[in-house]
Amino acid sequence: MIDFAYQEGIKAVGYVKGLNSVTDYWDTCEHKLEDPRREQGSEYASTATAGECVQGGQADAGFLSIKPYQDYACRIDSGKALISVYNNFVTAWDRSINDGMETASKECLRRFKGECMAPPAELLRKAAPGDSTVQIVRTQPDENDKSIKDIYYLATDTACLAGGYLYVENQYFQHEEWAQRLMQKRKEVVTAWKRGSVKAGKSMQDMPFMHVFVVIPVPERAQMIPSTHDTLTALGEPGSMTGQIQLIDEANKSKKEHMTRGANGVPRFVSSIPTVVRHANEMEKRDNKQLESTFGLKVSAAMLQTSGYDKRRWRYREIYIHAKLLLVDDGFMTLGSANLNQRSMAVDSEINIATNDATLARSLRSRVWMQHSGNKISGGSGAKEEIVEAFKQWVTLMQSNRKQKNKGLQMTGFLLPLEDARSSTIRLG
Repeated sequence: MIDFAYQEGIKAVGYVKGLNSVTDYWDTCEHKLEDPRREQGSEYASTATAGECVQGGQADAGFLSIKPYQDYACRIDSGKALISVYNNFVTAWDRSINDGMETASKECLRRFKGECMAPPAELLRKAAPGDSTVQIVRTQPDENDKSIKDIYYLATDTACLAGGYLYVENQYFQHEEWAQRLMQKRKEVVTAWKRGSVKAGKSMQDMPFMHVFVVIPVPERAQMIPSTHDTLTALGEPGSMTGQIQLIDEANKSKKEHMTRGANGVPRFVSSIPTVVRHANEMEKRDNKQLESTFGLKVSAAMLQTSGYDKRRWRYREIYIHAKLLLVDDGFMTLGSANLNQRSMAVDSEINIATNDATLARSLRSRVWMQHSGNKISGGSGAKEEIVEAFKQWVTLMQSNRKQKNKGLQMTGFLLPLEDARSSTIRLG
């Protein structure tokens, strides 16, 4: 928050973002292979070994600068939403001081309830043409506020009712419960369609498909792989986690039981299969055919990398995704600090902004997709047929870029199929 009460809030501005205020999270939309303006000479950039966790991403040896980063921030330059952002700050301030005074929140919260002086007048003006209707949503366990989770679920449920798209770009993709809910809601929609399609003289081929675009980084730690694998499996897209799939297969082939005795001395046989493998075994496996016939879904999982000509050859580098963005059907968007995992939805302190401003959502979708695709894919106006075509182009571009990279050639844009050959029997939440 900046200048909240100065001159009745006429210059008030606020930012809702996941972007950390540190120099090693700086980058441009070009995401250059090397950029002298990014953090330089770091021990992490030059000496890290493969598999390490380094500043939010995997170790990146052989380069001079910190790796490229992808993130978003939203600026609020007027309106009552700034009051909510300010309230979030002052209540946290009082909690951290914990001196029993609660001076900051008393000044703010009470007067906004009309008990004291009026809030900054400029923030109470009526909406004007071009303004967005927005909501500040949070995860704040001290106040029993889980409105980020509520709005994620509501937006997902709404997306499942239509034949458009759901775009999720997130630092962590480790919320299996959310993915399972998406699949269940979509299954209900397809079941209802099948019931009504007979009377209407239509078939499953006539049903508009829902397209799910997932853009995430390779998990920064191996122990995050099981949850990422399970969330992707729930969506019918586990094939990218090749290392974890191999680990599960090998564990099932070599499973053994050994005898142990409980506290009462009674012998019992215990399986040697790790817990993460047992959970994966219990999950429903869904192939592309089932995704289409049972759920009316098409799912794509991508990661971002940049390519650049360096040292007489094309080189490639991960773009670490720190973003927390959800877009639905050009009718809804939310971004902020909340990751798609249990921590951000339940126990951390998080803040997002959400809006049903179609113009804003459509513009952001076009800008993001064009950036990722090297200005090749925008989704046009967002009409169903344009989203269908954009999804096809998206998948084709990912596969083309993988071939280009394997040949040591330049890629177009940043999109690649998500791939991770690592595995882990330890789950880190």
